[in-house]
Amino acid sequence: MITDAELEALALAAYDELPPAFRERVSNLAFVIDDEPPPGKNWLATYQGVPMTQQSVFQSWQLPHVVTIYRGPLLRITGDDPQRLEEEMRHVVRHELAHYFGISDARLIEIDAY
Repeated sequence: MITDAELEALALAAYDELPPAFRERVSNLAFVIDDEPPPGKNWLATYQGVPMTQQSVFQSWQLPHVVTIYRGPLLRITGDDPQRLEEEMRHVVRHELAHYFGISDARLIEIDAY
């Protein structure tokens, strides 16, 4: 089974592939690996934080933004295919960072980026 460190390395590699203009705007972000999403959810990952579109200069301090990646669903859809796992991780990281930047699921569907 793939370790937390290996999954985190894949997430960071996917993050590093983003254009510098996007990476430079991201701060206070952590990637966390968990085994399964909350009961009844079949998520691959979740974003927790205050999206950039809702941040205020009047907030002097914020909790870290967290992208939680769920090992179980991710490995179930990618099987033993390391290339597919890397592709899914790229998609997951981009999707959750879209939420960091304030882009909703509805908008991602609208622009065919879901």
